Amino acid sequence: MGGLRISVLSIKGGVGKSTIALTTALELTEMGRNVLLIDRDLLGYSSQLAGIRGKGLLASVVEGGNGGNYISEIKRGGTLTILKFYGDGLRFRKDIEAIHERLELRRELRLKYTRILSRKKFDYVIVDNPPLVHPRDEAVKHELDLFRDVYPDKPIRRIYVTDPLKYNLEETIDYLRVVESLSQGGERPMALVINMVPPPLSVGPFSEVINEAKLIDSKMGIVVVPFVEQLFQYSGEIDCIPRLEQIRRFATAIGGGTSYDIVL
Repeated sequence: MGGLRISVLSIKGGVGKSTIALTTALELTEMGRNVLLIDRDLLGYSSQLAGIRGKGLLASVVEGGNGGNYISEIKRGGTLTILKFYGDGLRFRKDIEAIHERLELRRELRLKYTRILSRKKFDYVIVDNPPLVHPRDEAVKHELDLFRDVYPDKPIRRIYVTDPLKYNLEETIDYLRVVESLSQGGERPMALVINMVPPPLSVGPFSEVINEAKLIDSKMGIVVVPFVEQLFQYSGEIDCIPRLEQIRRFATAIGGGTSYDIVL
């Protein structure tokens, strides 16, 4: 498996984190890349749009399910594979306890997850997270430990998503600082995405927070995405989801391995 593992984070729900994760994955797929989107958000938003109605991988293993209805594939230029890892609400805590307590469940989860990771050569792995998680949280660590057993040297990049409200911008920078202080080798921030910005798009109102972000990591890019009414609380088919020019250009930079500073 080449490429990167990209983890998408936010301090709260409703800022478009899952939408940014999904649309970035779709744009990379349009470019001919094979992408795995791991839906680790407890709400399972990306999984719902992909038509996954069954339980996630973790809950399925705990309940002894034999079906593969926690996976969906979408073919574009490449293939987007969406894996519902959690997505069943707060039951994941009890499910993780069950996995820890029962060796046979740990083995079954490892076997099924390893098969998914090995089913094809994924160019990119994008992870949609619950809000306000940290690298050492169970919601992160359990899946990541299994992933690292298979791909111990996979570089990890992080995307932080916020809306343009001043308080959320400031809190996101504080969150970014804490998470990056816990990072290990091969990990670093990739971008700060300021989402749902009313027109006209400009970095002027965000110059202070951008400077703070750059102090944390000078290579971190900034992506400013407009508010699009059709995307707000979108519940339609993935094939009909609106495409954003800013996310297309952001994905092009990722896929081409090129650096960028600001995408408007």
